[in-house]
Amino acid sequence: MTDAHRCAGCTRLFYPHPGAMRCDAVIVTITDATWTMLEKAARNRADATKGLGDRGGVGAKHDLYLKCLLGAAGEWAAARALGLPFDGKPFGLDVGPYNVRTRSKHDYELIVQDHDLAHHPDVPYLLVTTEYDWRGLILRGWMTPAETRPEWRQEYGDYRSAFFVPQAELHDLRRLPEGRAIA
Repeated sequence: MTDAHRCAGCTRLFYPHPGAMRCDAVIVTITDATWTMLEKAARNRADATKGLGDRGGVGAKHDLYLKCLLGAAGEWAAARALGLPFDGKPFGLDVGPYNVRTRSKHDYELIVQDHDLAHHPDVPYLLVTTEYDWRGLILRGWMTPAETRPEWRQEYGDYRSAFFVPQAELHDLRRLPEGRAIA
């Protein structure tokens, strides 16, 4: 990472990037070697999730492999930023004690589904965004499903409704529980 700047409101360094609106956002860059590893993880995920039905918008309108690649890239970026291992497995918690949601636009919200609220209400969900340029992924913030508000529930496309948590409502990465906060 280069061209670090000081946030006007604190002593934290941050790295400007299109769409990086908060000083606590962390930019992670993918190298060619990492790209090869992420492609393999995405293929494994796509194979493992075939036949499980529509999970989070994966259907005829979406390419399963690209969705799996997006997810693997976001999880890898979060693991790297937090100093945790990345295993690329398709099931279980995504990175250490956290789940990761990766969105394909820098201004998109964190999606929390009813399943998350029912089964993982207290697990921090991290938001990672990219623009499918695959070079700059931004770790934006986090929230637990138990903290979602009814006014954030929306319908999206032909899929079930979910909570869309605005980025401005996400918790600062420096306050991430489990002792893995971004310093």
